[in-house]
Parts: sequence; C-alpha cells; structure tokens
Amino acid sequence: MSIASRLRSLAPKGLFWRTLLIFATPVALMQIAIIQAFFDVHWERAARNQSDAMASEIAFLAELARDVPESEFQRFVGKISRLKLAEGRISPEPVRGQTRMSGFEDKVALRAIRRTLQTRFDFISDRLAKTVIVRIPLMDEAEDGQPRTLELRIPRARLSPSRSYQFLVAVGVFTLLMTGAALLFIRNQIRPIEELARAAQALGQNLPVPDFHPWGAREVRRAGQAFLDMHARIRAQIEQRTLLLAGVSHDLRTPLTRMKLHLALAPPGPDRDALAADVEFMRRTLESYLDFARDAQTEAASPTDLGALLRKVADHARVRGTRIILNAPGPLVVLLRPNSIERALRNILENANRHATEIHIDATEGVDATHVLIDDNGPGIPEDRREDAFSPFVRLDTGRNLNDAESAGSGLGLAIARDIVRAHGGEISLETSPPGGLRVRLWLPNPERI
Repeated sequence: MSIASRLRSLAPKGLFWRTLLIFATPVALMQIAIIQAFFDVHWERAARNQSDAMASEIAFLAELARDVPESEFQRFVGKISRLKLAEGRISPEPVRGQTRMSGFEDKVALRAIRRTLQTRFDFISDRLAKTVIVRIPLMDEAEDGQPRTLELRIPRARLSPSRSYQFLVAVGVFTLLMTGAALLFIRNQIRPIEELARAAQALGQNLPVPDFHPWGAREVRRAGQAFLDMHARIRAQIEQRTLLLAGVSHDLRTPLTRMKLHLALAPPGPDRDALAADVEFMRRTLESYLDFARDAQTEAASPTDLGALLRKVADHARVRGTRIILNAPGPLVVLLRPNSIERALRNILENANRHATEIHIDATEGVDATHVLIDDNGPGIPEDRREDAFSPFVRLDTGRNLNDAESAGSGLGLAIARDIVRAHGGEISLETSPPGGLRVRLWLPNPERI
C-alpha cells in the first residue's frame, strides 16, 4: 500500500470531520509556526540578553570581591543580598568546575557566564528551589589557609523571561475558543446536508421522505430544492405507471371472464383445454400483478421482524414436503413493507421448492444491511443466464425456469421479487449454492437501527 493510499485510509470519512480537519490543520500549523518563531527568535534573544546581563553582574561582583579585605567580606556579601542581586556567602568549598543543568535556560546562562568569566567556576541548577548556584574562586587560600570562594545563589527568573508560559497559555486558550466557535459554525453548515442525505436515502429505499425543507447555504438550498422537485417527478411517474398498468390489468378481467364463459359453453376437446389453460394463466398473471400494484401503492413501511416473516413463509413452503432449514437467530427488525416482502419471499421459495428437495435459509444482520441467503440442491442456473431469470416470461433452456406459471403462479415470480426488493433500496442476485444448486442472495438496508 502506497503512502497516499495509507493516508487516505486514515482520513476521516464524514463531511463534518473532514471539514474540521481542513479548518484545524492550517490553524494548528500556524500556531506551531508562531510558537516556534517566538521561542527561536524573541524568547531566545530575550533569554540571551538577560543571561548576558546577569553574567556581567557576576563578573563585576567577582572583581569587587577580590579587592575587598577579608574582614569586610561578610559586609560585602550582605550588601549583595540586600540589593537583591543574589544571595551571597563565603564558601569554604573549592571550585571544581562542575556543571549541572536542567533546561534550555541553564544552557544559555552557562554559555554567557563562560564568555564573561575568564576563570573556572561551578554552575549548579536547582529547579525545585528555582535558583542557580554559581561558585567563583576569589584567591587560592585565605589567611587561615582555606580557599575562599564566592557563592552566589541567583533566582532563575533573572536568567530568562519569567512570563513566557503566559504566551503559551494565551495561544492555547484563544485557539480553544476559536476552535469551539468553528465547531458550532461547521456543525450548523453540515446539518442541512445531513438532512438532505437522509431524505435522499429514504427516497432511494422507497420509504416515506421525512419532512424536509431546504435551508442553510445558498448552494445547499439549491440542491435541496432540486431534490424536492426530483422527488415529486419520480413519485408522479411511479403513481402514473402503477395506476396505468393496474387499470389495464383490471380492464382485461372483463374479456377474460367472457372468454371463460364461452369456453364453458364450447364442446370438449384438445383445443378447448389448451385455450382454457392459457386463459387461466392470464388470470393468475393479472391477479398477481393487481395484488402487487395494490400493495406497492397503499402499503406503508413499518418495523417488521424479518425472522418471523421467514418462519411464516418457510412453514407455508413445507406443505409440499420439501425439507427447509431456517437459521435466523434473534429478532431481525427491519423497516419494510411486510406484505410486499412476504410476496417476494414466497415467490423465491416456491421457485426453489419446485426444483429442490432441501432448502437452507440463513438470515444475518450486519451493520448497514440485513442479509438473507436461500440455498437449494436443485439443478441451478448457468452463470450467463442468471440475469435472464429476472426477466418476466423468459423460458430458460435448462430444466429450471424460475418464472414459469407453475412455480410462481403468474410467470412474474422472480421479476416481482426483484422489483419489491429494489423498491426497499435493497438488491437480489443469483449465485451457486454450496450443494451445487442455486443461491438467492437478498439484502435489505438498515437506514438506522430500530
């Protein structure tokens, strides 16, 4: 996997988080650049200037201390402490040139003192006490034979700017405030897009579109209004097509009734029986389509236990003696039109029931969809003819015809099943089952957990 692909996989998927990332990334980089520039230029320069001034004071005090008589030395270091330059005292410990630092400020101060003092000294940082101890040799030894050392305890605040942390706090506080305001603004801009997405998802699954009104930015309002116009046109076309076909089917029932009456009065014979079979086939086809059109037009979607629906359809299919094994653990609650889905499942099972002796049904609930697998041990369908099986009245060359009148009762079995499933926003496909027969894979989306 390339670096670009890896970065794309790590990037957030939602529009809200992507927008926040687009906003937060340049702000964070700008703040980092400002802080870096502040510490590299302003703060370091200020720390260096303060350290240089402190080093000059230390060198000056050391020169004065060398000229002070030993009898006046205690008085001298007392004046140093009273003037708050440093806390001074005479130390009997010899200078060993030891160095102990605990931060960047100590490094700057040590460098400045080395440039100023031309002698060996001790530099010991005490971060807990917030002081730096500097020991400077005054002479090899005092009158009593002990070395004399000037020890200065200097507050760390005199070596570097003491309020640098306030700059960081101010930057952090204002960044949080601005980020919070940006979050509210981004959220307010994303909400109309989310509502538009929910309405489009409901339309794609043939569910009632929620009460949606375009609002937000001008471009979002235009997209929302275009969606409402599209939704109205699609609904009008679907209703017109359904009413037209239902009307045609209803009108054909009258001539079919007359044909049945004439056949009843006709003398018996092979031609009469063949024509009667055709008339009965047409009657079943019309009845099936009228029922389907009526359900599609009037039935409302509701939370339905798909597992219970599968058990009902499986019990009905077992009447023919086929062994049916159902695996649907737990309640599978899905938002669907129960009568329409029951019709689709009946058509699928009746087709499998005609050509198989054993049927396995497995239903599982995923994150985004509920999956149903219907496997049988029948002859199956060649892969290149599976799409043809969804076309109404198509006669397959194999021994298995999924849309004949006897299996589906109307010649529209699998075609109607696919229409119903797609009306719910799902899909249905044909594959090869593990026993070698046909597998019908059906999935229904879960727009949200119920």
